[in-house]
Amino acid sequence: MGCKSLISVVNAGNQTVDANGVPSLGAIQRRRSCNMNLNGSGITIVQPGYYKVDVSAVVEPTAAGPVTLTLLENGVPVPGGIATDTPVAAGDSVTLNINTPIIRVFCNGSKTLTLRLSAAATVSTVSMTVEEK
Repeated sequence: MGCKSLISVVNAGNQTVDANGVPSLGAIQRRRSCNMNLNGSGITIVQPGYYKVDVSAVVEPTAAGPVTLTLLENGVPVPGGIATDTPVAAGDSVTLNINTPIIRVFCNGSKTLTLRLSAAATVSTVSMTVEEK
């Protein structure tokens, strides 16, 4: 049994994200293999296979109401890759977690995974881990 690829990224600095904006994923904390890399605000996977993605974000929206974090695969929402919460007041902190079903990368392609936040907010921490299954 071989070593499975993994990448874990974290941004623990406060960042202001506009509605429908993309939070920055920060920096690589751990990486096994060169099949995945942090590419701007996304993680690019270049090796065919099946991958599990886990995301966590601490968000303080600028207004009360629902806030949604969506995992995107090449700009398209991933089925099951969504988390929503409704803070009572502006500035209330909520933690949004996404644990996706498996993402498949085919032999002749690559995929870039990014996040989209539905509401304007301050994101104090965002992390993403992608692990080959």
